[in-house]
Order: sequence, then structure tokens, then C-alpha cells
Amino acid sequence: MDSSFVKSEHSFKSRSSISSRSVRGTNPTTPESDCARQRNAMAKLKQYEVLIEGYKKFLAYQKTINDESGFASETMRNLKATEEAKDLLVSELWTMPP
Repeated sequence: MDSSFVKSEHSFKSRSSISSRSVRGTNPTTPESDCARQRNAMAKLKQYEVLIEGYKKFLAYQKTINDESGFASETMRNLKATEEAKDLLVSELWTMPP
């Protein structure tokens, strides 16, 4: 074996050799502005509304075909959880400054 070969401490693509600057997204140390928080909350609220409508349509379809497979009960739980999350987000929006 060649004695001049030096084994590196890290493999070519090991996690410890990857720069932390390659992380996407905003810098976690900079605070989000009120406008950005409100914009993000409104986008999330719209997503919740679309999801809730989809759950309701799926439940209506399940009723028309009399499906007893259990999808309806799981969908109902997801619908309630999404409605609760939406209500929480709406209450947070009310407390945000304009």
C-alpha cells in the first residue's frame, strides 16, 4: 500500500463537510417583518380554505356512494383538524398589526 496516501477526515459528501451556507430559506436570526408575516399567514389561510373545500367535496362524494371503508371518518378528523388550524390562524391574524 502507498504510504503517501493520506486518508481524509471526511468522505467526499459527508454531512460534516457540507457548508452550512447551503441551507435554503431565510436567515433564522433576522426577524420576519409584520408585512411578511401577514402575507405568509394569508397564503396559508388560502391553502387551508382550499383544503377544507376539498375535504367537504370528498365527504359529499363518500355519502353519495355509501362507502363504508373508513375513509370518511379519517377525512372528517382531518377536516376538523384543518378547521381548528384555520381558526387559530385567523385569531393570530386579528392580533397582527396592520
